[in-house]
Amino acid sequence: MQFNHFQSSLQKTFSEVPVNNIPDFYHFLFRQKRSSLYQKRFNMVTEEQKDIIKSSFPRILIHTLKNGTMVYEKLFLDVPEAKELFKNTPMDKQGQMLVAAIGKIVKGLDHPEIFEKDLVELAKRHIGYGLKPEYFTHFGNALINMFEVSLADNWNKDLHDAWVAVYQEVAGMMKGVIFANQHSL
Repeated sequence: MQFNHFQSSLQKTFSEVPVNNIPDFYHFLFRQKRSSLYQKRFNMVTEEQKDIIKSSFPRILIHTLKNGTMVYEKLFLDVPEAKELFKNTPMDKQGQMLVAAIGKIVKGLDHPEIFEKDLVELAKRHIGYGLKPEYFTHFGNALINMFEVSLADNWNKDLHDAWVAVYQEVAGMMKGVIFANQHSL
């Protein structure tokens, strides 16, 4: 699968570059507006999928609070220990931040430099939260579930595949930043 190929290319990158200093690693990985690693990942979402995402996102915005909360309810149902990560966070606010982050990602589909910058910043904010790599799979499942429920009348394979492709891009890039120092041990 393409996602596993990306993980192995990240591991190779990490083994070639000293990453014991996270800011230096960011500089190395994202020093150009469109690094070769970024270009490889971003190009995995087709233009047709970008259009599908952009046209479906406004329906997610209609029920921002409900949709954001739905993701975390599903996540906590599937991974109860993940709730500990949010013990000091009002979940209605977290849900709103999630939908806002999705909006930035959707906007960034046509502006790769924004997409990259926003994802790096998002990943930086998640360093030290106690995330485990497997949480990304569970979170992705919860997110796709929310899209399916919210877009039920129009949900089809194309919508599913488009949102999965974007999530794989986002998760791959974020995991690359968040877990970078673990590969240097």
